[in-house]
Formats: sequence, structure tokens, C-alpha cells
Amino acid sequence: MADWQAGLVVLAAVPLLWGLMYVGWRARGRRQRDLAALPVPPADFVADRVPGVDGVYVSTVTSGDWLDRVVAHGLGARSTATLWVGATGLLWRRTGAGDVFVPTADVEAVRRDRGQAGKFTAERGVLIVTWRLGGRRLDTAFRPRDLTAMASIEAAIGGLLAKTQGEAA
Repeated sequence: MADWQAGLVVLAAVPLLWGLMYVGWRARGRRQRDLAALPVPPADFVADRVPGVDGVYVSTVTSGDWLDRVVAHGLGARSTATLWVGATGLLWRRTGAGDVFVPTADVEAVRRDRGQAGKFTAERGVLIVTWRLGGRRLDTAFRPRDLTAMASIEAAIGGLLAKTQGEAA
């Protein structure tokens, strides 16, 4: 086979592979269509815990399965984002994708990790928030642009957890 023929085969294969990936992404979305609707942030949302940290919204996956990306409601779309933490919940304002709001009552845990579907780091530079949406547990990953902000975000979310767990007791 001549070089130009091999080049044509590759040029034909690339769009085919992209098409197959698109079909798979759409099929995953159809399988996840039973996922509850995303909560809407309250009109009086105030970021009184963390006033906005820029970074990357990595993805949302099924909790405990770091490769099972949730694509329903655009949750699987990686994008730049700003994370706001307030007494009523967490809000990711995303560029090019819909915002994600998690009410405080639905937040279950927060931790640092090396990554999940969409981003991996050498150090534990990704913040993972475990939360409930309807009957499903999800993990949302966020990587702050300024890694020194990681401790304050983790502490703020941990404070929300302590408060809600104290109210439940």
C-alpha cells in the first residue's frame, strides 16, 4: 500500500471513530435519562463560605466508579468553572455548560484524590464532592486553578457537612 493510500485510510477512519464515540455518548445519555432533574440554586444564594474559586469542573461520575461518567444534564462535560460555597449549598458556574447546584442537605462527603474520568494528577490535586441526586450517589470532581485554595474549599464543605450531620442527630 502506498503512503498516500494509507493516509486516505487514516483520514477516513478518524471521522468514523468520532462518529462512533458520539453514538456511544448519546446512548449513555439515554441510559441515564431516569436521573432526577438538577436542583436550581435559590434566588437568594450567597457564597458566604467560599466566594468563588476558578478552576476546572472535571466531570461527574457514579460514586465509587471513577470511570462511569454521568452525561445526563450535561454533568459529564468538562469545562472551566467557578466554585461558590454557601450555607445553602455548592454552585459550579460553568463556561459553555449548565451550572450545577448541590444543596447542602445532599452533600455527603468531600475528599482530595488524584483524579477521575477526565483528569488525573500526580498529586492529590482534584477535589471530589460526593452527593445525592434523587436516589443516586454521584462524585463531582473540581480542580482549582490555585491549588492553595484546596484546603479552604475542603474546610468549608466539611463545615457544611458537620452542620448538617449535627442537625440530623
